[in-house]
Amino acid sequence: MSQQEIDELAWPIVSSPLKSGEGQILVREFRWHGPFQGNNVLVTASPGFIWDGASIPRVAWSLIGSPFRGHYQQAALVHDKIYVSHRAFFRGMSRGVNRKFADDLFRHIMKQDGTDEDLADQMWLAVRLGGSHAWRT
Repeated sequence: MSQQEIDELAWPIVSSPLKSGEGQILVREFRWHGPFQGNNVLVTASPGFIWDGASIPRVAWSLIGSPFRGHYQQAALVHDKIYVSHRAFFRGMSRGVNRKFADDLFRHIMKQDGTDEDLADQMWLAVRLGGSHAWRT
């Protein structure tokens, strides 16, 4: 698959809200591909994948934005997918990854997509401090 084909699949994210209001279901395949930590990394999510966006407390939505808006949307989907699968593709091979890799990639994609650097660092710190339970489940 060419880089252009991957880019066309990656954006925009097409998902629909769940009736419960507690997340969204992916309608179209999503792929994120890019260099990270000296590797070409690929993360895919198939239609039907349920994700909860960026884990932003409702009280902070007026300051930061909702979980499904902003420059952090792709980063949140990639992060959610890795937290569920504990895997990413490197040179076409699926490999297990650790939680720090997922969190660092989350910050990397946010900055790459234009999230304010301080906000990206704060969101990264939040997942580092509060994400261990979600990683284990």
